[in-house]
Amino acid sequence: GCCDSVAVARRLRLNVTAWDHASALQPQAAAFAAWLARSVDAGEPSVFGVYMAGEDNPHLDHIVPLVGYVGVPGRPTTLPHTTSHTPAGFTPAGFTPAGFTP
Repeated sequence: GCCDSVAVARRLRLNVTAWDHASALQPQAAAFAAWLARSVDAGEPSVFGVYMAGEDNPHLDHIVPLVGYVGVPGRPTTLPHTTSHTPAGFTPAGFTPAGFTP
């Protein structure tokens, strides 16, 4: 699951944090995007998972590196992503060809 990857990264002596999805208020998209943006602003590499309807893995589908965002510091309006592994014609909820819009 999600937390196994955090434990593995820490055993590899990586400094890692995870989004506290259990405590975050719903809906979480805007707060999650702002949390990611703060990491980018701090110069920290950021990676997140994208869940896609119709896939059979209930824990994770795509692993997406985040290298930047569109918006003012700390307040992203779009998280650009790649569609290199996305099936033709399929767009996850909230995503556009330009990226995720919280």
